[in-house]
Amino acid sequence: MRNRKGSLNGLLGTAVLLAVLGIGILAQGARAQVNPFGKGGSLALTERDLTLLREAQRSLLDEHPVGSSLRWDNSDSENSGTITLLRTFQRDGRDCWRVRHDFDVDREARTYELNLCIADDGTRKLLF
Repeated sequence: MRNRKGSLNGLLGTAVLLAVLGIGILAQGARAQVNPFGKGGSLALTERDLTLLREAQRSLLDEHPVGSSLRWDNSDSENSGTITLLRTFQRDGRDCWRVRHDFDVDREARTYELNLCIADDGTRKLLF
């Protein structure tokens, strides 16, 4: 079991990941103001990395069953990742997904698990 500080750090990392991916937050809390992906960040994803990741995630959620994984790979940056659809569920009448992102960025492995749900405007948002 993670301690409270570890849970908070994981939560902030997930929130920042989603902000970079263009996914909003569907929650009753503050948004993280730290960006581990930019200059000096812990994950240096390029614009092309983010485009490939977004395309893979969109395809995974729209076209593939639970248990499926899609890989993205940027030969220019040598960054890559795999997105896995862990489960689908409903929350407050909204369609939701539990996904895992496994990154290999700058030869460092990172994993994030998060919940996404459809918001009123039709976009996918992070669910806390």
